[in-house]
Amino acid sequence: MPAATITVQAKQSPAIGKKQGKIQDTEGKLWNVWGDKLGNYREGVTYDITYEESEFNDHKFNVIKTANPSNNKPSTGALPRDGWPGPSPRPGQPVAPIPLQPNAKDEMIFVCGVVNNAMSNTNINPFEITLTELIAMVDKARSAWRNTLGRSQKADDMNDEIPDFR
Repeated sequence: MPAATITVQAKQSPAIGKKQGKIQDTEGKLWNVWGDKLGNYREGVTYDITYEESEFNDHKFNVIKTANPSNNKPSTGALPRDGWPGPSPRPGQPVAPIPLQPNAKDEMIFVCGVVNNAMSNTNINPFEITLTELIAMVDKARSAWRNTLGRSQKADDMNDEIPDFR
């Protein structure tokens, strides 16, 4: 299997109806990545990858099979589009991948962080917030979680068991 070292410049989520997203490296080359693995890559970080060369409808493309941070250090190369490379690990610390399957505890931590930040805002008096407003805040935070960081949970939403009431 071919190998390469790339520095991620940009990530692109899978298009509607597609299962693979894309990573653009700092040299402008595009690499296909399965959608559930895309969150493991960080812009501005260099990875040692192995990939598979594929062809479909006379179009050749490369699909990343494995990736490991190169020397566990972020790249000093091009910054992502917003100009901020993201958090850097301490020297000698490995870059931790983003968990692929967030759980309910992750959602609770996120929601608590949102509510805590709102209550700590100097423009808000926490004693003046009604129960209805607090519930609305929690519902919005949960919705934000599910539509962003908790997105990979949606695949299991339809795996409910149907109770047998016979």
